[in-house]
Amino acid sequence: MLDFKISLNIKEIERYLDKIGDKISSELRVAKKDIGKMVVKTSAKYSPELKGDLKRSIKYKAKRNQIDIFVRRQSKAGKYAYIRHYDKYKYGKKTLSKANAGRLFIQRAIEDNEKNIQKRLEKVLTRAKNI
Repeated sequence: MLDFKISLNIKEIERYLDKIGDKISSELRVAKKDIGKMVVKTSAKYSPELKGDLKRSIKYKAKRNQIDIFVRRQSKAGKYAYIRHYDKYKYGKKTLSKANAGRLFIQRAIEDNEKNIQKRLEKVLTRAKNI
């Protein structure tokens, strides 16, 4: 004897959900790049300066669940970026001439951009709702 069975075809729903997922992934990928660029730009403004190697060496990498802001060890500033970020030291004339320049330049750039980061991520969610 056959069981009583009702099948629901959800292919259209699956296609729609896939479309939304693709759209959100695409929007989020762009947002992470925008956020990375925003923080790098602010970090460069806040970084101590002698020759400008440090500010030019600040990079970002957007990953699946995070955005890394960093200075590569192999870059010209790689040897002293950590020290300039975390340690206390005497500032030179160029650093003193820059507003907000000094220690914790990457960390402060993230904190100072917190509202802009939040707005950018909210924009992704708003677009996702309108799909």
